[in-house]
Amino acid sequence: MRRAIDAALTQKPADFDAFLKLMEASGYKVKHGKHIKLTGPGQQRGTRLDTLKGDHTEQAIRERIEGVRIVVPAGGNAPEPEQTRFNLLIDIQEKMRQGKSAGYAHWARSFNLHEASKTLIYLQEIGVESYDELLEKAAAASADFKSRNTKIKAAENRMDEIRELQIHISNYSRTREVYKQYKAAGYSAKIRAEHEADIILHQAAKKYFDTLGLTKLPTIAALKQEYAVLLAERKKQYAGYSEARETMKKLALARANADRILGIDGKAPETKTREAIPPARNRVK
Repeated sequence: MRRAIDAALTQKPADFDAFLKLMEASGYKVKHGKHIKLTGPGQQRGTRLDTLKGDHTEQAIRERIEGVRIVVPAGGNAPEPEQTRFNLLIDIQEKMRQGKSAGYAHWARSFNLHEASKTLIYLQEIGVESYDELLEKAAAASADFKSRNTKIKAAENRMDEIRELQIHISNYSRTREVYKQYKAAGYSAKIRAEHEADIILHQAAKKYFDTLGLTKLPTIAALKQEYAVLLAERKKQYAGYSEARETMKKLALARANADRILGIDGKAPETKTREAIPPARNRVK
């Protein structure tokens, strides 16, 4: 089992889940739970990873995948960092030349050499030379897009609140005298019948203020100023929104193609996104 683990790790799985899939592909059954268990061919009972000790426990394997634990081969020395550097571009070119790996064969059923060449050119253009760099750039692009999308939505939600608050403040101010008369007359049915629309608007405004927990109403001028700041923030985030989305999609596709070409059984991020560009909003005049 230790030899099988070492063999799986030489294939440089992207993460622990990818490592477990490599173990399954080599004939081991994986049982998930509080402790990971592996059952090899002919074994009656599974073996917990944490019982293997040393460089083969679950934590040790995770550290080896992340590159924070270097295992010295039996009878050898630890490789120099430059010797272990994973040059993604060279590996992709080699796989394209060979066209023999299982991963490449699977990839070729859905794609072609032209697509592989486009991926290679794109990685060269953005200066990515290692798989780790590709993962980092893909994660950073995804985080950038999500951050912009979140900020845009937050700004627009608050802008909606400001517009609604302005309407209620206007209604409240306009109907205040009528409501005072209505209240002073002991909530007279006659006055209500004469001014029902204004009274309803006034009560709706008061109820809305209560839901917001407002004890003092902001001025319209202050709300317009806040709205202008939010509008500027939304415009700032929109400036790079489409570009950030395209960069995220391109890097996700490049990683997915690199995984297929190199036969890496990792989980590539989705290239589609449910977030759509939020529609343009009305401005406070």
